[in-house]
Amino acid sequence: GSIEARLYKIRPGVVIVDPLSFAFPGLEENNAADLSEALSLLTEWTIRYGCAVVLIHHTGKNGAYRGSSVFEGWPETVLQASAANQYGIISVSGRFRCMANTGPWRWRIPTKDNPWFCLTT
Repeated sequence: GSIEARLYKIRPGVVIVDPLSFAFPGLEENNAADLSEALSLLTEWTIRYGCAVVLIHHTGKNGAYRGSSVFEGWPETVLQASAANQYGIISVSGRFRCMANTGPWRWRIPTKDNPWFCLTT
């Protein structure tokens, strides 16, 4: 069945879309109208099915959002992570509409002996 039929039946608390381009085949990320239509559908899901939508959207090589600037105004929260360095530390910065941006945060990636993300100094 369709994604809508599955959302109606399952009623998940969270829907993870990874990446945006796979969820909307043929989406032209640089076209504001196309991107607005896709993001509007995701917003409708949050209202209709009472779920959060986590959208994975890869950035360009310079670290900026890819595609139309429409994307920048849509999310409530944005987290951007860098690749791990030689010490297994990733840098995560964020933007939250409900609070001041206190990042970046540095997290140690999970290892066999430490199987969870943890903040580092």
